[in-house]
Amino acid sequence: MRGDILQAISNEKNINSVIVLTHNIDFIFIQTVVLKHLKKIGNPTLTIYADAQCVEESYVTDLTHL
Repeated sequence: MRGDILQAISNEKNINSVIVLTHNIDFIFIQTVVLKHLKKIGNPTLTIYADAQCVEESYVTDLTHL
């Protein structure tokens, strides 16, 4: 089954925390899309576990846009 995770969490209530396991991260996507959806459901804490080397590369790439 495939679904839109942002749509799924937007329909939830009483969420205290969100944990994401990923290989890589798009900081701009997190800031512009994910955090907006999380604020609508009560602003739960967000913890992201990702591959350190990939995160570093993404951060360097996205740094000028953050």
